[in-house]
Amino acid sequence: MKVMSGLRSVLVADDSPHDCELYVRYLGEAASRRYTTTLVSMAKEVIAALAEPPDCVLLDLLLPDLNGLEVLKKVKATNRGALPCAFVVVTGAGDEHTGQKAVELGAQDYLIKAEVTPQSLPRSIEFAMARFELEQKLRQNEERYRELAGQSREREERLRMALEAAAMGTWDWDLETGRVKWSETLEHQLGLQPGSFRGDFEAFARLVHPDDREFVERRVRESLETGTEYRVEFRMLCANGTVRWTETRGAVIHDEERRAIRMIGVDTDVTARKRVESALLQARAELEDRVAERTQELQNTLSALAREAETRRLTEERLRELSTSLLKMQDVERRRIARDLHDTTGQTLTVLKLAACALQSKYKQNAEIEAQAFEQVIDLAEMALTEIRTTSYLLHPPQLDEAGFGAAAAWYIDGVQRRSGIAVAFKVETMSTRPCSAVETVLFRVLQESLTNVIRHAKASRVEVALFSQGEDVVLQVTDNGIGIEDERLTQFRLNGAGMGVGLMGMRERVLELGGALDVVADGSGTTVSVKLHRRGRDAESAQQTSVGG
Repeated sequence: MKVMSGLRSVLVADDSPHDCELYVRYLGEAASRRYTTTLVSMAKEVIAALAEPPDCVLLDLLLPDLNGLEVLKKVKATNRGALPCAFVVVTGAGDEHTGQKAVELGAQDYLIKAEVTPQSLPRSIEFAMARFELEQKLRQNEERYRELAGQSREREERLRMALEAAAMGTWDWDLETGRVKWSETLEHQLGLQPGSFRGDFEAFARLVHPDDREFVERRVRESLETGTEYRVEFRMLCANGTVRWTETRGAVIHDEERRAIRMIGVDTDVTARKRVESALLQARAELEDRVAERTQELQNTLSALAREAETRRLTEERLRELSTSLLKMQDVERRRIARDLHDTTGQTLTVLKLAACALQSKYKQNAEIEAQAFEQVIDLAEMALTEIRTTSYLLHPPQLDEAGFGAAAAWYIDGVQRRSGIAVAFKVETMSTRPCSAVETVLFRVLQESLTNVIRHAKASRVEVALFSQGEDVVLQVTDNGIGIEDERLTQFRLNGAGMGVGLMGMRERVLELGGALDVVADGSGTTVSVKLHRRGRDAESAQQTSVGG
């Protein structure tokens, strides 16, 4: 990958040391450019650091002393309504609306904290800096345009005052004789010798620019026919071959019988004004072209980023769907295998045991060695039945369907205590309404995975399991007194679900599929896994959305 030239500075504003460490590492691993980072944790430190703005600020929207949106407003208020550098804001999952508000306040981009990756963070910062530079150029162009417009108005005002102070050429057309009289000033404006104008309408028409002649003659006829003011701008040909613009104002004079007998007026040279207008139009066209070009560049960049984000979103959704389907297939297969073991293989072994017992009773009088053989067959059948029954229950305990999560959990916890020697306290709240089957299955699998992790990794001597309700939700908590989990793994799990093993990642997908939430809290004194689900699972969420939509 080509490395961009130049060292860029990034101010990271986040009160989480773990998140800051992760961001710094991601930027340090970027292959496209080198970055220097400065870390702050308070909004007031951000504002102070902007006295010498960095190239970009990575701003968490939930700082302890001030909301990130208020930080943007305060910075803009002290910087003439604009941000002094590029801003990328970081918001929590499900809070995209706040990120969009930040962009409306002037931030160049926003990231969802759970979706920050070593690739997306440098890419977002590069995009924000590029967009900020384009916006700066656009503001400069707009200021230049306003300056040109102000100069134009000033020039027009000076020209107007000069024209008012200057003598204007006058003309008088006798409609009865056809004679036209021009003042010397008017002849001078066209470069004619005094008195050289022939003095009729045809001579005047020949001095009008050929492209304007038909238009001028039509306006003259309209004024004569309607008696309205004659006011028109057109081009005239000077004696030296140059062209000048004139603004003509005239009035029709009638006699007592309302017949048009004369037409008089004045001519004002507006060539200078027309040149200024032409220059302004050209400057405006050039400015609009430059703005359109910059806008298109920015739009192309935004479109490419939007397509990339949409592709990533669709891929993640598809992976989540496949993961959920796989977990559901696992549950179905577990039920089938458990049923086959219990109903088919278990029954066969039971018959074998009964047959062996019958044969043993029948042939007790035979040799002692044959009696021992029967004893071994019966013991092996009993062991096989026990193992099959235990395996069947672990795959899918029948208590889960018959008596619910509480009974299945109590049976499973009893087995864990006997096999591991770890003390497990179980407390379940009596609920008026039993959770749906899908929710109970997910709760049981989370309990299995959590206790398995405690046995394998936690080095704990005691575990507390609790199931209770919060309104229409049910909450399962599994807490141990073990060694906890490394901060880096915990941060990674909170950001994108990774870092905690395939089992817990699968449980997280199960919980998300039912519209719930799974959280892990750990320190040196132990770990707590918490799951919250609506007692009716995804059906409750769908019903709520249908009610709101209706």
